[in-house]
Amino acid sequence: SILSNEIDWNGVPAYVEYITEITERVKMRNEQTLFQKQYQFDVNNMPSGLIKVKEYPDGSIKPFFANDTFLNMIGMSRDVFFNQYLENDIFYGIHPDDIEKVRKAVTKFQKEGHETQVTFRLRNEKDSWVWLQTDFTRKEENGEQIVYCTFLDVTAENEKGIMLDSILNDLPGGVAIFRISDKLDCQYFNDGFWKLSGLKREDFDVLISRGDFFEETIAPIDRERFSEMIKSCAEAGEPINITFRYLPDGGEIKWLHMYAQKLRQEDGFPVYYCVFTQPPDEMALYQSISDDSSIGIVVSDAETHELYYTNPAMRQMMHLTDEKYVGKKCYEFIRNQTVPCVDCALKKLKPGEQMESVHHFPEFGTYLKVRSAYTQWAGRTALLEYDADITAEHEAQIRQ
Repeated sequence: SILSNEIDWNGVPAYVEYITEITERVKMRNEQTLFQKQYQFDVNNMPSGLIKVKEYPDGSIKPFFANDTFLNMIGMSRDVFFNQYLENDIFYGIHPDDIEKVRKAVTKFQKEGHETQVTFRLRNEKDSWVWLQTDFTRKEENGEQIVYCTFLDVTAENEKGIMLDSILNDLPGGVAIFRISDKLDCQYFNDGFWKLSGLKREDFDVLISRGDFFEETIAPIDRERFSEMIKSCAEAGEPINITFRYLPDGGEIKWLHMYAQKLRQEDGFPVYYCVFTQPPDEMALYQSISDDSSIGIVVSDAETHELYYTNPAMRQMMHLTDEKYVGKKCYEFIRNQTVPCVDCALKKLKPGEQMESVHHFPEFGTYLKVRSAYTQWAGRTALLEYDADITAEHEAQIRQ
């Protein structure tokens, strides 16, 4: 670097030159220029979109920088983008259904200062919508606090999700995803699962968010069995296959079948994809076959003695007028006893066999021939009994 200056040298005009070695300084400046160019190139070609915004005293939030990746995401030129957003604010162009969600995320970020993520739709230059997953973080630049907003285009994933939701919502029954820990944490459910509950949507959402949906809706008689099945299968990572009774809001007890497969492990806990279907209405099925039959039919749980079904003929034989038998013990409902019958077939009957016996009911003056066998009822082993009134035949034999 040479600096020249005119001076008086003993009455004679002269020039003095100051020569400075600036090789290192030039190198440093060239390196800085190259770094800035490389930085700008890297920023403009990074896989995620980036805009930088400032928060102004009047509360407005406006961008002052946007990289090429972001501009390509929304299909806008740099001039169009800044003209639109400087005239408005950062919320300009957000889908009306998403504005409130984004405002809440921004407010939370401004209050807490932690990195915040939100996904929303932004209008592009073609007046269609782009789904963007956005992260906010605050950095210091030249003594100023700047908000960095990074963007990922998740349009394809969200459109697939919408299509999948539409397909799943058209399926009969319900679909849900649960993470199984000390409670069942619902990560997804379709409309069918909600409708099975018979609840208003807001009430259903409360139960789901609390994590006690099943505790509140499963019939008390099946809660322990359901809980034990979920726990044992989850610990082993095995599929869950269970049928249980539940209580729709304002309705009578119904049966529900759940089949679940493990999807993954998350934070040390298994996540299951669950499909819920209502089995064919066993009561309606058996009624269509046996309501007009003179043979009495009883179906009860082989372990708990809980009644699953009795037909009108059986209730008439036992002089019963009450039709609300589901969940009651067979010996309570049919015999009005507090303990199982001394002649219960379950004490002698072996799997795969049938058994016949004659029961006398002196209070009615009747004799019933009972044929007993095991069957499957909604995934549970049950005792199936056919009862025939043989009082006339028995009395005829006695007379002989």
